[in-house]
Amino acid sequence: MKNAKNLVLDYNIKYKQFFFIYDDNMVVNPKVSIIVPVYNVENYLEKCLDSIINQTLKDIEIICINDCSTDSSLRILNKYEKQDERIMVINNKENLGLGKVRNIGISVAKGEYIGFVDSDDWIDYRMFEILYEDGKKFQTDITISPVHVIDENTGKFSYDNPYFTLASFDKSFDNRTFNHLQTKEFFFLIPVMAFNKIYRLEFIKNFKFTESLLFEDNSFFYHSYLNAKRVSFNRNFLYFYRYNRRGSITTSDDNRLFDVIKTLYICLDIFKKSDYFDNYKFILFISSFCRSMNIYKKISDKYKEKFFNLLKEYINNYPLEKEEKEQFFNNKIFKDFFLSKNYSIFKEKFK
Repeated sequence: MKNAKNLVLDYNIKYKQFFFIYDDNMVVNPKVSIIVPVYNVENYLEKCLDSIINQTLKDIEIICINDCSTDSSLRILNKYEKQDERIMVINNKENLGLGKVRNIGISVAKGEYIGFVDSDDWIDYRMFEILYEDGKKFQTDITISPVHVIDENTGKFSYDNPYFTLASFDKSFDNRTFNHLQTKEFFFLIPVMAFNKIYRLEFIKNFKFTESLLFEDNSFFYHSYLNAKRVSFNRNFLYFYRYNRRGSITTSDDNRLFDVIKTLYICLDIFKKSDYFDNYKFILFISSFCRSMNIYKKISDKYKEKFFNLLKEYINNYPLEKEEKEQFFNNKIFKDFFLSKNYSIFKEKFK
């Protein structure tokens, strides 16, 4: 059987997309592998890495993947790699995007559990010790925790968004395991982002992030969560998430926001191929519409008509009868959208 080092080198030779130096002195079987995608975050990267290398859980490996940064991010990574043998730097030779980068990280990870940290954020020093202990205690496939949200423009912390505070999890979810059917009533209020969770590696390596698209977290979360047998929830706020960051992935003028429509079809296919589509088909339908309308509000005016037409096609083709879709007419925006024959009509109603 090939050892881990040879397996990594085979991947390098086959795809010829990245290279890295693999240190034989690194932890062979760490408790947690932490995957850190990096792209042009020189102003934030050291704070992120400091919060990881100073984790109270020492038995970790830190897989940093530089996705062709054009600033000094790679220099910072190389400096930290020399200082801490737990760090492995992968340097992509072409920009592959966040989904592909995370999949590469999963493919080389050796930890019992795996976690993700975005390189413009930072984490509580206890994060991976707390989540790992929960994972071991309950033998979970996934462990979830709430998130500190920081407005980059004001520096203020916000705790009024139930999506990030995971307010839907009442005390009945404390100190036990559950699966998706036990969270059916608020399934689509659970945050899809990868960074506030740890995953058992033997479980999560069966799933992939969507590549070459934005919103890659959506399909990854739904696919894994639908298949997880044991999930736990920890109430500690352990992750610090920046929003409104200048230079972040998307702006209103970015036509990659159309990726949300492609993601709708990918997620629909995941649910249809599961044994649970009938359990979720109604709430998936309306939640897909609502999330897409959040993007519609954000997207540049020059793209709105195209976005409307693409979303209209998805709504019209969604596998529900017309009468079943009309049950959501209590949502005025949906009713106006559904009954509008073209964008001009809807535009007049949606002001």
